[in-house]
Amino acid sequence: MKNILKNNKIIKNIFKTVVVAGISLVMSASAVQIIHADADNFANGIVTRNAPSRRGAVGLTISGQLPRAITGNRNLDEALNDRFMGQFNEFVDEHMGRAAIMEFSKDVMVSGDFVSVIIDMTATSATTTSAIATTVINTETGEIITLSDYSPNMLPLINDQLMSIVASSPRLFVSDFSGIDNGHPFYFDGDVLVIPFASGTFSSANRDVSLQSFSRTLIQNEVVGSHMFTTLDGDQYNTIMVRLVDVVGLFGFNTTWDGDAQTVTIYHSGELATKVVVGENSHGLELAPEIINNRVHVPLSFFREVLGIIATVNSDGVILMTMYQSFE
Repeated sequence: MKNILKNNKIIKNIFKTVVVAGISLVMSASAVQIIHADADNFANGIVTRNAPSRRGAVGLTISGQLPRAITGNRNLDEALNDRFMGQFNEFVDEHMGRAAIMEFSKDVMVSGDFVSVIIDMTATSATTTSAIATTVINTETGEIITLSDYSPNMLPLINDQLMSIVASSPRLFVSDFSGIDNGHPFYFDGDVLVIPFASGTFSSANRDVSLQSFSRTLIQNEVVGSHMFTTLDGDQYNTIMVRLVDVVGLFGFNTTWDGDAQTVTIYHSGELATKVVVGENSHGLELAPEIINNRVHVPLSFFREVLGIIATVNSDGVILMTMYQSFE
């Protein structure tokens, strides 16, 4: 529970718009403690250095600027500089054995408690290849973060939007595109979360995709403790059943109960959202709603499929739910 509450603090900083462009490199996360609580001061500790030549990189002309960390914390600086050089070396390795002019540049952006370090990399030979390597640091917690560190539900939120684009514009992506994983790079540009993609993700005519916006004020995260749900076993496939009225109330929904009809009516901002009838599987979920310990329970999938509230169950038996834009 302690770790979830810590993450829940981090995820209060939710993004406004998602933009995809460029080419990806897989990133790995590490955690180090820092002494700079102020993100602007921390960003000033990311300076510029010349891109080094690489022994054995025959035929490659390398120039430009790379980031170097001099934040005042030795452990942090070592972790960041190792990361920057690893991203540089990975791109160089991709072009070994061919004649190419390689140029690098860096940028540093501040958004709230987050500092993003971006390395733009271009190799020009018979064709031009561009890539973006990213590192995002939460200066409040002293961590280099992944998407799931930013929010445990961030990945399904993004993939929901990506797959919505695939459904409406299937030619935009390659045929086997199925979303991104937690290792995918990202960075913050003000209130915008930018996700770089590999060029092979798209059809030859399309490289940039703008996703539907996510508003910081419209995203809400709530922790659902173990007392608010139960797991049914046996023939019911270990389905998690969640207290309906208690949980929707966390997200600002109002409800009424008709005992004769055994029906819960759910409203949001005065508008009808849906109705739930005990014993009737009108939403096509794995189980029908039922009364457990004198409270109406629905399958966990109800919240995502019907109300657009995404849930993550952690190893401690806690559910973190996130609602975004479903009722803007």
